[in-house]
Amino acid sequence: MNDISILKLKPVFQEKIWGGRRLQRYFGQKLPTGPIGECWLISAHPNGDTLIDGGPLNGHPLSRVYQEYKHLFGNPKRLDFPLIIKIIDASEDLSVQVHPDDMHAHSIGQPYGKEEAWLILEPSLDNKVQLGHHADSKDHLKQLIDLARWDQLLKFYPLETNDLVPVKPGTLHAILKGTMILEIQQSSDTTYRVYDYDRVDDSGNKRPLHLKQAIDVIGIPDSSVAPIKITQTNNNQMKTLWAGNYFSINEWNITGQMAFKPEPTIFYLLTVLTGDGTINNVACHQGDAFIITTKATAIDIKGDLRIIVAIPSKEA
Repeated sequence: MNDISILKLKPVFQEKIWGGRRLQRYFGQKLPTGPIGECWLISAHPNGDTLIDGGPLNGHPLSRVYQEYKHLFGNPKRLDFPLIIKIIDASEDLSVQVHPDDMHAHSIGQPYGKEEAWLILEPSLDNKVQLGHHADSKDHLKQLIDLARWDQLLKFYPLETNDLVPVKPGTLHAILKGTMILEIQQSSDTTYRVYDYDRVDDSGNKRPLHLKQAIDVIGIPDSSVAPIKITQTNNNQMKTLWAGNYFSINEWNITGQMAFKPEPTIFYLLTVLTGDGTINNVACHQGDAFIITTKATAIDIKGDLRIIVAIPSKEA
């Protein structure tokens, strides 16, 4: 990799109380020991700043590249890199939680709220996801939380492999045991926990809850939507799976070769979900992540590959 039209990223692994070992399917011996819950594939967030892997910017953190080489990202006005791409292995239930919107994030000194969307790689053991709630007012919400009436409060939807799950800020949600997802989100690590099943860590301590903040940001009425069924195609063209307020999610299913002309002011975040091949003559394998910068005038992909492409909204 001798130019800066395509940047390969080195993943950052996060140990979690609910993590497991299934990420070895994507990363093999690169996976550290312990219960690894998250792999941050593309991120410039201080809690997981990914490094450039190869080429003239080898070893540079993405945050530095974004600040010092703005022309690679269309010279955006926003100060911080906008998105994080992760793979999550929920070997146990994640907490019931909620994320803030931009307005709340700005009030606590954070650049972004957290709109996110998940592509389901494997559904939970009981093929469902916790998404949304049944409360009809803030008082009703607080009452059900205070009384721990989780069966009355929490809303669930059926879930299958390859579903696309949009999660807007303010949506009460939990990824359940057995789920593996590719998550695309705004660059935020702010999470307000509402319920964590009273579990404890290795030291016997419960993780903190954030009930006041959560109640402040949970949307009333609930606006969660059912997972979207995605049908895979092998047409060697970009297919839009979903478009939110801050990014869109697209898919390339490539058999043989595909040529693509990028828009000159857009950068593209690529995750290789399956297969092997090359992107602009750079070798790619399952689990690899790349940024196609605005220096690229053409994208040429060869191999048998399924690639998920995230595109930030302009100045979102």
